[in-house]
Amino acid sequence: MGRTPLTLSHAAETALRAAMVSAKPLVVRSRLSEADALVLVDEWELHVAQDATVYQMADGQGKQLLAAMWASPMRLEHDLQDTATPNPVVAWLRASPPDSVGDRVWQLQRRIEVVAAAHGPVLRRPAFATGLIAVGGGPAHFDDYNNAALVLAGNKSFFIAPPNAMTWEDGPRNGKRNERLDVNPLIPGPYTEPPLAQWRLANLGPGDLLYLPRGWWHYVVSEPHSVMTNVWTG
Repeated sequence: MGRTPLTLSHAAETALRAAMVSAKPLVVRSRLSEADALVLVDEWELHVAQDATVYQMADGQGKQLLAAMWASPMRLEHDLQDTATPNPVVAWLRASPPDSVGDRVWQLQRRIEVVAAAHGPVLRRPAFATGLIAVGGGPAHFDDYNNAALVLAGNKSFFIAPPNAMTWEDGPRNGKRNERLDVNPLIPGPYTEPPLAQWRLANLGPGDLLYLPRGWWHYVVSEPHSVMTNVWTG
């Protein structure tokens, strides 16, 4: 007998659809057990060791094998710069053996995509993975799309603030159009906005989902050996 697929419960799916309609952030905790989370990492690391494709890493890190990324202080940001090669995280989940933890997570990923697509066209399905990086994040920014982010391995902390908490134009070091390089919710300073009390913290572990509507400011702290998939919708 096969294992029960990992998917959104009726209550979780109802809450997710309501969050998409109301444009409110939402954290959904999955039923991925600690033991399954460890197995999922083992399955991912086996895929990393066997994948012979060279992928574009984050800015300035060139093209590397997944194994090199996983063993070094590098970041994979697939479907941002590199849209020519298959998404390695999605490819891994899709090819997972039946009833494996990866296969169960793939069912969850597919269900999230169905729900997200019902509320707007799917723009991209990017994946992020970190090797032996130092814990950190930045810059604080907002996006022009809705995001359903699913953490598969490791931990990520999302500090989020509402669109009206601050404006891009304020501050002397803004960065790109949607960034505030002078804002860090962890380091108070002369240009720290909004006040720390306005930031909300979502700590995400394996199997946890964050829905973040467009326009919400966020500052993401990633730990080493984290993997995350995303569904961006318009």
